[in-house]
Amino acid sequence: MQILNENVYNLKNGKGSKIITLGTTDIVNRMTCVVLANEKDEIITPAVTSITFDEENQVFFVRDRLVIDEYLTGSISYYVDYQGMPLGMCFSDIRDGFYKMDFDNAKDYKKGYEDFKSNLSQQIKQEVNRKSHVDLDNCKKLALYKKGVIESEN
Repeated sequence: MQILNENVYNLKNGKGSKIITLGTTDIVNRMTCVVLANEKDEIITPAVTSITFDEENQVFFVRDRLVIDEYLTGSISYYVDYQGMPLGMCFSDIRDGFYKMDFDNAKDYKKGYEDFKSNLSQQIKQEVNRKSHVDLDNCKKLALYKKGVIESEN
């Protein structure tokens, strides 16, 4: 992978950060990812789908792809500070829910991010399966009631 683009941001606290887009130039198998680097050009976040700078809050908005199974794909989004530390919780658009990002420091976040995503996708998969099972049972019950198989409880 090579650097395709670099954007430098100077924060109000005097620190600087770079959003670096990495990718391949091969048109057939084009892959891109984005990382955040500090003033010393050290990469401080794992590779994700996109990072944008929120100038008003002086933080970086991270968005990444989350694959649940072969049919269900969504994304997670969260904020990181200039040191690469996640702030608060992440939001998943698959279940419209918030999930805890429990990292002690930026190094743990960078190392443990893929495990976090794997665990999160398993958790969401279980939630989706549980919800689908409950909805399927309710649909079957309604269908049997409409057919007259289940009598009214009155």
